[in-house]
Amino acid sequence: MRRVSLLAVVLILITAVFASAYPFSIKDARGKTVVFKRKPVRIVTLTPALAENVCAVGCGKYLVGVSDGTDYPAETKSKPHVGSVKLNTERIVSLKPDLVLADTDLNVSSIGRLEKLGLKLFCVSDPDIASVKANLLTIGKITSHPATAKKAAADLDRAVKEAKAAKKSGKRALFIVQLNPLWAAGRDTYTDETIRMCGALNVCGGGRGFCKMSREKTVAANPEVIFTCRKEDTQAVLNSPQWRATKAVKTGKVYTVNPDTSVRPGPRLAKGIRFIAEHLK
Repeated sequence: MRRVSLLAVVLILITAVFASAYPFSIKDARGKTVVFKRKPVRIVTLTPALAENVCAVGCGKYLVGVSDGTDYPAETKSKPHVGSVKLNTERIVSLKPDLVLADTDLNVSSIGRLEKLGLKLFCVSDPDIASVKANLLTIGKITSHPATAKKAAADLDRAVKEAKAAKKSGKRALFIVQLNPLWAAGRDTYTDETIRMCGALNVCGGGRGFCKMSREKTVAANPEVIFTCRKEDTQAVLNSPQWRATKAVKTGKVYTVNPDTSVRPGPRLAKGIRFIAEHLK
């Protein structure tokens, strides 16, 4: 009986410690200090990645609104949509969120307007994989789910370490975002970062972001491994007389990857990193 009583006391103390975590203040990606007096329980996310991150830390039940294009995990599909590039501000206000999560780049035109309406915003920025991991941990702190957030972030961290530790092949790689016209992932993308950490060469590395490429020059760069975002594009590359000149097609190393695991700043980047690393060996 005494052991049970001691355990009960310990649990009460632990609960008290976590309950007293609020209020606290934290700076967002704009450098703005945001004060959280209590745990947010009505959250609106303005990008698909932010909705995924909220769910990854175990707070999907707190989502009351998501942006158009939000499709993962399944629990987000039934949530009210609030627009995307053009947001439905009236609907956002009607959902009575106690927190709106925004991206400093993707939502730049809406952030000020939403704050003027009296909504509490916390903004993130995700220029690289390390910042994606940091954002997961921050969202975990804000929602009082640090353990779940740490688990999601740890998997991403492991994927990075595995890719960096693998034997470097030095292969020339190409990540096609769109085949016609040809757009590929260049510098300042998670894909380029992944290719480089695997010790491979991104043949589109001279461009920045997602770049429109010359098909002739890209074929001439002779990629040894090609990734596409659609099965149809993979087949088109394999069957193309023009792409047939590349080593990737000659050796059959043209692969389809789920773009959400390679370009969406969320926990599934771990899957994308592992997929790309495995096929660059």
